[in-house]
Amino acid sequence: MSCCLQNFIRTFWAEGRYLTMGKVESVPLYDLPWVPYEDYMEAQLVEVTSGKPSMLVIRFPANSSEDQHLHVHPISDRAITVLQGTGEFLVVRDGKLLRHRIAPGNQIWMPRDVVHNFIAGPEGLLVESHHLPFVPFDDLQCFVRWEGELICDG
Repeated sequence: MSCCLQNFIRTFWAEGRYLTMGKVESVPLYDLPWVPYEDYMEAQLVEVTSGKPSMLVIRFPANSSEDQHLHVHPISDRAITVLQGTGEFLVVRDGKLLRHRIAPGNQIWMPRDVVHNFIAGPEGLLVESHHLPFVPFDDLQCFVRWEGELICDG
């Protein structure tokens, strides 16, 4: 299953279809505690094993930005579905920063090493995130701040 999902992620990225629209019938409810995740977010660790394909539900607080910096996940591909809330997905493609509005049903297909960030709207953001593989937050390979340069139009 993880090999197929990784192929989807990489194919969608290569074809420029990295942001697709699906449908959220209902928000999954898990009888799991919310734990701190990446300093300011919370997560339910639904199926998580270090080094293996894993699934988390991640809650971003209202009007927040993931780590306040563009970053990459150097050894983990991601398939993300927005479950609740709105916000923006920032991504760098061909040296340009692109901003995409996101809402429930949006699916984001992101291979490793893609420069990105998420910004939650006023009601916060709830996402289901598949990590291929899962890398614990305290591992230096979980995420790396991006220090590159962007192409500016105009």
